[in-house]
Amino acid sequence: MTAFKFRDHDGHPLELLAFPEGRVPGQWHSAHGTGPFLGVDHTAIAVGDSARSTRFFGSVFGFSAGTRTENRGPEQADLDDVDDVQVSVTPLAPDLPAPRMELLHYHVGTRRPIPRDTASNDILATHCAVRVASLDATAAALARHGTPLAGDDFMILHGGIRAALVSGPDGHRFLAEEQAVLG
Repeated sequence: MTAFKFRDHDGHPLELLAFPEGRVPGQWHSAHGTGPFLGVDHTAIAVGDSARSTRFFGSVFGFSAGTRTENRGPEQADLDDVDDVQVSVTPLAPDLPAPRMELLHYHVGTRRPIPRDTASNDILATHCAVRVASLDATAAALARHGTPLAGDDFMILHGGIRAALVSGPDGHRFLAEEQAVLG
């Protein structure tokens, strides 16, 4: 596999993966991408503590953790442009279809935290959308985790979908959207 990391015109990091002929992972065999693009595999977020973040995503969103891998060596150093890099990669919800989420814990260098006063419309602000079965259950899990939602955290999206903006342990934001149950 060949990986290429770059930043878009707003400075957000992206990574493209190319698979050798005949070595495309099974989940992409039936993908209906455009041209050589098969789809989005995952979004990755940098975390300060893999165990803490894994507990958070498990207790709040019900995500299981996949097998953690350790990436290091000259290829990873070239890819990340970091000398002597070591990064622990923890996939979340590996049993769900793509796109998934991965936690990246870099063991060298300093991580720039997301400023707490970052507004939703700041260029550095990003969020992932997460569908939940019950927004009330998610809010209760957040309260048990010590990060209760306030009344102004809740919103109604287009189509009447209930949602809330949730912050993770490292300041990453997630738009928790209540999935309507069809009956």
